[in-house]
Amino acid sequence: MSENNLAIVDKIELAGIKTKDFDQAISSIEAKAFKTDKKNQKRSVLFINIESDDKIRLSGKNLPGIKVISLDNINILDLLKSKRLIITEEAMGKIEKTYKK
Repeated sequence: MSENNLAIVDKIELAGIKTKDFDQAISSIEAKAFKTDKKNQKRSVLFINIESDDKIRLSGKNLPGIKVISLDNINILDLLKSKRLIITEEAMGKIEKTYKK
């Protein structure tokens, strides 16, 4: 993963379980952070949230090329398979705190 393939977001909140809403949120982040057009590239995105959120997990499970996990389920295989990483600030702070020496 190159340095241009990491986006740290405040958080994503969904009103309900809506794949379309989650897709729009991820597309917006991709356009701003990665400066890409969704139509021209195959997606390979790992979204990491601080804790499991059923609205986000269920909204994202049917989107091709997007995997949604909580910080408790982070693993090296998912990190290596994904070209892009979108992570919440809260999750990033916990990672830094855990692995900072």
